[in-house]
Amino acid sequence: SEMDYTGLLKECCNEDMGFKKTVYQEIFIVNKTRKTVFHVYDDRGCDLIAASVEAIRPMYETFNGWILDYDRLQIDQVFNGGNTMKPVMKRSDLKSKEDIWNAVILAISNVDFPSGDPAADELSILFQYYSENESGGHEILLNWGSESIEEQGIDAYLEKLTSILEKIGAGEYAAIEQRYLKGIWQLYKELEQDEQKEDAFLKAVEQADRAYQAHGKQLENKMEAYFVDVYPKLIKI
Repeated sequence: SEMDYTGLLKECCNEDMGFKKTVYQEIFIVNKTRKTVFHVYDDRGCDLIAASVEAIRPMYETFNGWILDYDRLQIDQVFNGGNTMKPVMKRSDLKSKEDIWNAVILAISNVDFPSGDPAADELSILFQYYSENESGGHEILLNWGSESIEEQGIDAYLEKLTSILEKIGAGEYAAIEQRYLKGIWQLYKELEQDEQKEDAFLKAVEQADRAYQAHGKQLENKMEAYFVDVYPKLIKI
């Protein structure tokens, strides 16, 4: 006879919701043919386990939007051979520039840098530059990005940053960083050993910040336009 699994799962969820007619035990539904295990752990969600990735790939693709954020990176890597999958979104969710902006930020936030994906890595560098400067200027940019800059070297980082700025038509910002960033970085490193460098460091930061701020919202506008052009490379529609 057929099992009333729908009613059984509902009763599992009722336990946490406080509704009557409940099941107190943990329930695991095992499909021997497909070699899968389905487990509703409470009213908030469930786990689907399989002997092979391909056995549940259709579920992964159909219900991708149900994956919890804190599990997504690990799950995407399992289904994509260690590579993070593009977020899956409906075209109806990408109607406005604001929708596309948020989708691109979500896509690059889901990958570790460097990811091996040139488009995602470029945008990661660009967005960090923008967000840190908008939050607190060049000092915050170096505070948060110092480890990455240290690993690749200031020259390599500066080349990558100015390259993506020029690519999106923000050459004026590339010129600012070519003028100031290397010197600020050198003072930042010297400040770790010599506090007397603080005045020189803060003066250089102030000059760079003033130059950045003089262009108002131009960088944000150019990023927004660029995101509209490149989001199909980062998002599966």
